[in-house]
Amino acid sequence: MGYIKLTCPVTHVWYLKRLPRTYLNFAFARSIAKKPTFLRLRGSFEYEIQSWKYSIPLFFTTQGFETFRNREISTGAGAIREQLASLALRILTDNSLVEWKELGDEESAGNEWEEKKMRRRKDFLVRRIELAKHFLRTNVDPEWMVLCLLPVLPPELRPIIPFPGVI
Repeated sequence: MGYIKLTCPVTHVWYLKRLPRTYLNFAFARSIAKKPTFLRLRGSFEYEIQSWKYSIPLFFTTQGFETFRNREISTGAGAIREQLASLALRILTDNSLVEWKELGDEESAGNEWEEKKMRRRKDFLVRRIELAKHFLRTNVDPEWMVLCLLPVLPPELRPIIPFPGVI
């Protein structure tokens, strides 16, 4: 069996187009409290030429700003692969379970919208825990969903399906 080495990593459409995008949410979704504060404030900046030079340093130390300015930004399936490779499945499962228990302990405010939001979050956490446990149980690494090599069967092993009436 041979393979084709891909120039850049790709992910299969099943992982991206599947609803409700469980595989990608598994890696990137986190509770609102743990999201970086810089992202929450992004609408408050004026996007004039070079205005970020004065706004962003307020969030970083001098060394931190240099790291921010000189960082390498990954895009596409390569970035997804890096994120999936850096997942600690056991820690992710434990954190999700703790968050699920905290949501269960909270008293309902009587607001239907808040209860619906909390129920949706709890359902998401249950799906995330189940998926993480599946990866751990089957000994599959999540980054294997991103393809770098494409396997190719030799002609002798390729299935040939005869169609009636076709020579």
